[in-house]
Amino acid sequence: MILSSRSFFKQSFAGARLTTVDSNGNETEKAPDTIRTLFLKVEKSQDIPVIDSVFVHGKLYKASLLPMEKEGFVGRTRFDNQPVYLKNTSRQVWFALQLVPLDVPSAYQSDKKIFVKGSVGKQPFRLAISNETELLPDVRM
Repeated sequence: MILSSRSFFKQSFAGARLTTVDSNGNETEKAPDTIRTLFLKVEKSQDIPVIDSVFVHGKLYKASLLPMEKEGFVGRTRFDNQPVYLKNTSRQVWFALQLVPLDVPSAYQSDKKIFVKGSVGKQPFRLAISNETELLPDVRM
């Protein structure tokens, strides 16, 4: 059983320049990438969750599941610069879902929720996450 879930996103800029120059010499703005990471908390004694599908605002994503270290730094919130940590306990553990968008049509047409479908052991689960926390953006070099 999933005990808790959290969703975070941030803007990620490729390089320090926020513009690019096309082949005609015209300068255009680079659009930042939006990076989303979901976290699921489960009992340590349970099986590792298996993720079947993730829909973010109506778009299908592939999810890679990674166990968190004892205490994981997630980032800093955009609006008040507060650090965000998720901490495992002796009985509960967090898993990070790293998402990669898939280029397929979606059956879900929600622009406000994140849907996660999977199972823990033989017990299926479905989550609807409507709250996301925005983190400070980063620049990839």
